[in-house]
Amino acid sequence: MSNSVANALKAMQKPELSSTIEFIQNVNRFFDFLNVSKRFQSQRTRNDDLEPYCSVDDPRLKWLKDGFLKFLKDRASEGEQIPDLSKTERGRLCLSKATLTGCHITVHSFIEICQKLLKIEGVEYILSDKFNQDPIEEFFGKQRSAGGHHDIPSLEQFGHHFMRNVFAGNRAASSKRGNVRPQADVDVDTEEEILPKRPRPSKK
Repeated sequence: MSNSVANALKAMQKPELSSTIEFIQNVNRFFDFLNVSKRFQSQRTRNDDLEPYCSVDDPRLKWLKDGFLKFLKDRASEGEQIPDLSKTERGRLCLSKATLTGCHITVHSFIEICQKLLKIEGVEYILSDKFNQDPIEEFFGKQRSAGGHHDIPSLEQFGHHFMRNVFAGNRAASSKRGNVRPQADVDVDTEEEILPKRPRPSKK
């Protein structure tokens, strides 16, 4: 789901790919809007979609609501209008209802919290990436990995895995199948000074 993939499909010059190209471009832009992680990220990447949010009237907020959500709704409606399709076939033509609902909740929640925060005195900008749930997903990913094939742990097992992850910290292995960014390692101060030997008790 990136512009490079969309551009590659464009280069093929096949009219039947136009809907796929439009879908990829819109989803890529949606991801960019919600993954602004650094203040000057847009300058380094030369991507204006990664600018911090500095105004309640940011045009990206309007596009999320009136552009992206409308696009998803229109795509779902198009699939419903195609005749002679089974329920399963019709469901494959667009995103699942759960995904559409999730996008709807995400967009409206982000717009509301972004506009409220920007009205607070002293708030200069918003980095949308800070609202993601990667730490939570990573935590439960480690819990599932610790359980192996047994994915319904008891309270005692969950507590054991939790304490093991607490002591291991970021060194605990994350799930290889997860879609979250691992958290940065935290430097641990260590002392190089050799401790003095304790005298052995004398034998009597």
